[in-house]
Amino acid sequence: MRNATPGTRRAKGLTRAGKLLGERGGSILIICRYIPGARTAVTLTAGAVRYPLRSFTFFDSIAAFSWATYSALIGYLGGEAFEGDPLKGLALGLGLALTVTFGVEVVRQLRRRAAPEKAAA
Repeated sequence: MRNATPGTRRAKGLTRAGKLLGERGGSILIICRYIPGARTAVTLTAGAVRYPLRSFTFFDSIAAFSWATYSALIGYLGGEAFEGDPLKGLALGLGLALTVTFGVEVVRQLRRRAAPEKAAA
C-alpha cells in the first residue's frame, strides 16, 4: 500500500481489500483456490496489502491440500468410472461445465433484472 496515493481509487481499493482479508482472509484464501484466476489475484492482493505471512501460509496450506485432494479424487473416480470409455468421461465433464456456466449466467441475468426493481422501491 506504500505506492498508493491517499484518496485515489487504487488506495481505496487496497484499503477495502485489506479490510476484507483482515476480516475473512482464511475463507477467501481457501475458496479462491478453487476459482481459476482468483487464486492468483488473491495471492497478489494479499502481498500488496501485507497480509500476515503466518496466516497466509496456514490458510494457503489448507487450501492447497484440499484442492490437491479434491483434484486427485476427481481424477481417480473419473478414471475408475470411465476406464473403458474415456469419451463418455469427457462428455460428462464438458456437460457439467456447460451446465454450471449456464446456471451461473441465468442467475446473473435474473439478479440484474431484479436490481432496478429494488432501486425503484
